[in-house]
Parts: sequence; structure tokens; C-alpha cells
Amino acid sequence: MEKRVLRLMEAGLQGLEAYYSGFSPGMQNELLRYAERFQLYVTAGSDYHGHNKLVRLGDTNLDDTRSGAEGLKRFLEEIMRRV
Repeated sequence: MEKRVLRLMEAGLQGLEAYYSGFSPGMQNELLRYAERFQLYVTAGSDYHGHNKLVRLGDTNLDDTRSGAEGLKRFLEEIMRRV
């Protein structure tokens, strides 16, 4: 996974989706560690593409954005600066 993240960073990757309802706690923690280690943004998503999914729209597996990773906070701050 580290090699993949580094290769994607060379191509311009700036963030990782770490908060997703389909991720196990282990996968979420691994992605958060990579984001912190490489100073990447952290995003959250529900991956909702219609009524054929078992994931509810907006279900990110993140209860409270205030408790989110530093990378998520930086991402949200960056978005708000652009608005």
C-alpha cells in the first residue's frame, strides 16, 4: 500500500479517503497513518451512486468531524478558503 500511495503522490495525489462506511477500523487507521505520514488531506465519503447500494447517502463512518484526523481538518479549511 505504501508503494501505491507514493506512486500516486508522484502523479499528484493530495489526499486519501480514510472515512468510508465500508472500511474496517484497521483499513481506516492504516489510511490515516499514511495521510499523517505524508501530510496528505483526509476525506470522507459515502460512495453513494444510487438506490442499488447498501450504503446510505452521507454515511461516512465518521461520527463527528471535530474528532477527525488533522488531514481532514486541513482539507475542510482549504475548501472553506476557496468558497
